[in-house]
Amino acid sequence: MDSAQPEKFRGALPTVQRLTVFRDTAAERVRARTDTPSSTPFV
Repeated sequence: MDSAQPEKFRGALPTVQRLTVFRDTAAERVRARTDTPSSTPFV
C-alpha cells in the first residue's frame, strides 16, 4: 500500500478485518485523547 512504489511492487492490500481493527484502534486512541482534560491545551 505504498504509493511511493510502482504498483507492481506495492504488495497485497490489507484484509477488511485488518482495516477494521486498525480503524477501531485509531478511534479508541482519538476518543481517549479527546476525553482527557490535559489533551486540550487552550482551556
